[in-house]
Amino acid sequence: MKVIVNATFLFLMILLLHSCSPKLHADLGRRAIINARLEPIFKKSIEVSDYFYLGLVIKLNNGKVKRKFFEIDENFYNKTEVNYFDEDTYWSQFNIVTYNCIFNNGKISFKRNEGKIPDFVAVKISAKNGITADSFAVKIPKIESIKIEYQTNTTLSPSFLVPFNLVAHYNNNQKVIISNNIGFDGYSGNYKVKIQNTTIAYPYLYQIPTEIEFRTSFTVSCNHVSNTNLNDSITIPLKYDGQYRFNYQGSNGQAGSSGADAYGRQRNGNGENGQKGQQGQNGGTGHKVNLILKSFLVDSILYIKAIAHSNDLVNTCIINPKLGKVLVYSTGGNGGAGGEGGKGARGEDQTDRNAAGFGGQGGEGGYGGEGGKGGSFKVYADSVASLYFDRIELINNGGYGGQGGKGGKNGATGNEKSSGAGSYLLQSVLRSIITGRGPSGMSGYSGEKGDEPIFDIVSKKSIEQMEQRVRKR
Repeated sequence: MKVIVNATFLFLMILLLHSCSPKLHADLGRRAIINARLEPIFKKSIEVSDYFYLGLVIKLNNGKVKRKFFEIDENFYNKTEVNYFDEDTYWSQFNIVTYNCIFNNGKISFKRNEGKIPDFVAVKISAKNGITADSFAVKIPKIESIKIEYQTNTTLSPSFLVPFNLVAHYNNNQKVIISNNIGFDGYSGNYKVKIQNTTIAYPYLYQIPTEIEFRTSFTVSCNHVSNTNLNDSITIPLKYDGQYRFNYQGSNGQAGSSGADAYGRQRNGNGENGQKGQQGQNGGTGHKVNLILKSFLVDSILYIKAIAHSNDLVNTCIINPKLGKVLVYSTGGNGGAGGEGGKGARGEDQTDRNAAGFGGQGGEGGYGGEGGKGGSFKVYADSVASLYFDRIELINNGGYGGQGGKGGKNGATGNEKSSGAGSYLLQSVLRSIITGRGPSGMSGYSGEKGDEPIFDIVSKKSIEQMEQRVRKR
């Protein structure tokens, strides 16, 4: 009886194992699939992508492992390690079911644009021999909050540019900078950005305006066009740490004209000389500049307002003297370059009665113009501002002299008489190559340095009156 029970149990186990074992595909025979596994491959971060790829790894009942990857470049795997499927084990050998996505030859695509982002996408495959092979699901991250960010080492001073970014924070703890990638939830067009109630567009670059009214900060705000939960606002402090440059340079001299060529003109068989190049103009003298320095306190922080003016040319800035600096240039103008000398004429060819003529000399290059003298400064400061003269740099060097013009090309010597046309042509070529140039012109002298600056410490009332007079100009 016990033997019968054991035999019955063994028979039932054999039936059970047979029912759980893979069914052999008729076409594959001994190479039936007994296991399949999906391997997701992301070419981009899932936060900024609307597709990814699936690789397929299968194991056959003969013990071999086969891998198949589609449309993936070499950066994702080493080709020498990939054993490709035979054609009869292509994706068509599997039943494929998708959720919230589209399957196409191993590529999984899904909606990423605003309002249509799925919570997840999933793929389930089963071999057509009846084996359920594998499934894969991935959660699609969504933007949880938006933040405005800028580099804290940026110069935060009027007239300077401040770049900043909108940063999307996703619910998987990842961060992505908002871009101009149309069709994605991280698209810049989904957000309105304002600075001091003025809308600005992507890329976000703001030039801090130079205003008469002093302020210590500006506000940047961001709002999603439809999702009221996605918004941010920050107040950026103005540090007045800029390094300002004001230029009152004298005018540069114009370059001299080139000398006329002596083309086709000969005298006694010799080519005439080219004309000398014209001298460059001298540079102008630097401006006479008045500089007013006015100190004031805001929230216990000292600031200095600098007003530089020369005739109707006015430049103004405000600095924190511990951080910022003002450089004022009143250098002489640079001299103009001398003109190039004209080309010398070619000598006449040898005849039965006359020898070949010499080529004319190229004209001398024009002299460079002299650099202008540096300008002058007079500085008016109240007693507090005068303590920070080291934050003001005044430059009034003379201008550079203009470069001398090049000498003109010398004319070629005439050809010697020869019986051969080839020899005649060769002479012409060689003489045109070996001809030199006339002398170059001398470069101009640099201009003199301007007079030493004059510093005058005056009362705050006098400073106020000077400022008012400048404003009325």
